[in-house]
Amino acid sequence: MNQIPFFKQPFVRNLVFFFQLYLLGLLFFTFFRLVLFYQNIHQIEGIPSLERTMIMLEAFFMGFRFDTVIAGYLLILPLVISTIFISLSNKFELLYKIIFWMVITFYSIAFIVCAVDIPYFGHFNARLSVAALSWVDSPMFMVKMIFQETAFVIFLFVFIVVMVLYSFLLLKIYRNQLSVTSLYLGFQRNVRNLTWGIAISLVGTSVLFLGIRGRITKKSPIRIGTAYFSNYQFANLLGLNPLFTFIRSALDEMKQEKIELMKVLPALAHSQRALNINPDYKLGSPLARSILTSGEQTKANVVVVIMESMSAWKMGRYGNPDHMTPVLDSLAKISLSFDQTYSAGIHTFNGIFSTLFSYPALLGKHPMKDASMQAFTGFSNTLAQHNYQSIYFTTHDDQFDNVGGFMHLNNFQQVIAQKDYPADKILSTLGVSDDYMFDYSINYLNKMHQTGKPIFAAYMTASAHEPYIIPEGINFQSSHTDMNKRIVAYSDWAIGHFLSQAAMQPWYANTIFVFVADHGLPLDNQYDMSLAFHHSPFIIFSPKYIKNAQSYSKLAQQIDVFPTVMGLLNLTYVNNTMGIDLRKENRKYAYFSADDKIGCLSDSLYLVNRLGSTKSIYKYRKGDLKDYYTTYPLQADSMEKHSNAMIQTAAWMIDEKLVGNGKK
Repeated sequence: MNQIPFFKQPFVRNLVFFFQLYLLGLLFFTFFRLVLFYQNIHQIEGIPSLERTMIMLEAFFMGFRFDTVIAGYLLILPLVISTIFISLSNKFELLYKIIFWMVITFYSIAFIVCAVDIPYFGHFNARLSVAALSWVDSPMFMVKMIFQETAFVIFLFVFIVVMVLYSFLLLKIYRNQLSVTSLYLGFQRNVRNLTWGIAISLVGTSVLFLGIRGRITKKSPIRIGTAYFSNYQFANLLGLNPLFTFIRSALDEMKQEKIELMKVLPALAHSQRALNINPDYKLGSPLARSILTSGEQTKANVVVVIMESMSAWKMGRYGNPDHMTPVLDSLAKISLSFDQTYSAGIHTFNGIFSTLFSYPALLGKHPMKDASMQAFTGFSNTLAQHNYQSIYFTTHDDQFDNVGGFMHLNNFQQVIAQKDYPADKILSTLGVSDDYMFDYSINYLNKMHQTGKPIFAAYMTASAHEPYIIPEGINFQSSHTDMNKRIVAYSDWAIGHFLSQAAMQPWYANTIFVFVADHGLPLDNQYDMSLAFHHSPFIIFSPKYIKNAQSYSKLAQQIDVFPTVMGLLNLTYVNNTMGIDLRKENRKYAYFSADDKIGCLSDSLYLVNRLGSTKSIYKYRKGDLKDYYTTYPLQADSMEKHSNAMIQTAAWMIDEKLVGNGKK
């Protein structure tokens, strides 16, 4: 090729340049994986020490494979452009300036995803997915939340440092590449040279496409399930690249507008059997069943407190030694306590929706936005038929998650939110503190009591969500210095403070109080669907109506709150929900979802169904990390069918607008 040394020939040197870009990107992807590893290093304690080193090495090798896939996607367009450009033009300085800015743009996007993924993983014990955009229609709220949460600010700073260093090293590679382009001026674009050069470039491009595919096997390219090489979930998740998981989840969401886990008719038939429903189609719904009562009906007030992130695993009652929840622990001893209750999902909007309206989380869908804005059977609509008045309290902006509009649509006469509180009491983007919301609500409940109508009040606390802020000038004391523990103690104290204030009010004696979490936190990290993220307290307290405390160990779900309380009230109504009265009925399985995964529990087994990927079964009672999926195929099939059928039924009911109280 015109006496130009082989490794400095334009097409060859171009491939060397892109190989350097690939290695540079790989170096920084590995850096982010190392940070994620050290942030969560406690999770490797569950791996036997003899296996630990090899397992983690394999996880990092898996990470190399997924990083290579992403690098291929980031570099394929610049490589094709440069190959075409070299074939046609001598303007090499312009070419590599274009490539420089393309690469720095693409990788900056990749690195900010990696930076955000680290605190996201710390909260959800999952790699970044499109579920992170659930709040994109509230951009200012989301931005404020990010900048008031320390972990996100720290990793935003890490991203800036990484980009400065990456840009510096990329600039060196770019300038080195420019230094050899002077030799290219003698390159003759004859048929022989172009054929040879393009052939070399096609080989390089083919290698890059192979990297994008991630596997040599013809049947399937690399998938998220490829990363699940062990029984140890942290190792499996560590190998993934967050840009890969984000894009994959986005493509899946675009591809599947409706939930299609199984055919509708078999799902409905299964759900009816599981809920012991003898369909009465005069009620206008395949799930509707008349709950007829005898004896005195109780028109007690009902107060439901949905507690932010209050995993049962934070409570002494369930083995936590840190004594963070003395109020809830004491309350459970004099109440009805359902000790094996599981939240429907992992987001606050799941907890609000499922607690108040008794429908499960629909994977990654946002039920109060995607559920086609309709009235649901549930506390507010059903109790309205018994002359109740309803009010909803939140600490922050009621437009976030579309809470305000959804509650008004569903017969809440009042929604008290940030707009109603004094400006000097707003502490963060999460609005006022829990104790202030409770204090502020007392006057509203007193006025409602004066009307002579019974009250339904729902509260959504927020202080246990970052940014953690404990207000000054309150009578809260705690020996905990760790803010993660101190905020739990404060949230528990706020519950006790509320009850002490309520006890002095005229409506207190005739009230049933319910305490449940919106969701928990991934405190256990044993499985990629953390049980601590779903295990919720469910406590029903009433000095007047609950004379004999009782603990239930049966499987229960968040969606059972409404029918169980209705059973206590002994009111006749139509139950058109997926929930049951736990005092009278039993569940064979408890099911829940986390965006792109479905979990299902029996008394001894835990099925994790990673949709479109692998499935596992664990002996969760023993904390066993071994996957028994092939050992219990019949149980796995039964649990998968049950959870798929129930979620499919719920999705169909919502799509068909059959979820209300009225006939259709």
